[in-house]
Amino acid sequence: HVLPKDAEIVFAPYNYVLDPGIREALGIELGNAVVILDEAHNVESTLREAGSGKFGEFELCELIVMLSENAITEKSTSNMMEVGGEAGLLSSESETLHLCDVAHALLMFLEKVVNKLRTARTCFQNNPGAKGAAKA
Repeated sequence: HVLPKDAEIVFAPYNYVLDPGIREALGIELGNAVVILDEAHNVESTLREAGSGKFGEFELCELIVMLSENAITEKSTSNMMEVGGEAGLLSSESETLHLCDVAHALLMFLEKVVNKLRTARTCFQNNPGAKGAAKA
């Protein structure tokens, strides 16, 4: 787990190099480095896994509770966040919002997702089709 700063060659699983979270956690810096990947045909799936996740209803509900708690935190200038801008997720212009407002917006979105999943599950259970809900 300790990568010597003066090593000329370091062997490591390629997700240590490709996943920014792992790189940051392990203090791996790639400046002026030559990276050689063995089994490079697996890179696409590794990157896809690093950038995605599976969340069940329970995990989403836990996240809703956490966001609810954050949504009631005190509004102060230290709890500000810039949203939008270059990423263009919300708009082409950036704006500064209180973290609790961002948490509230995420909470409302997650509640809609959970409700949609519950409705879809109930619909499937009530109308299972030819295979049946228990077999799917």
